[in-house]
Amino acid sequence: MRQPLNQPHQRKPAHLAWVWFFFIIIITF
Repeated sequence: MRQPLNQPHQRKPAHLAWVWFFFIIIITF
């Protein structure tokens, strides 16, 4: 997350962030 999201090549980290986000939500419920 340190790297700016302006670079199109940095799509994998963003995708992993969404995966972790949903994963945490699922665990919370």
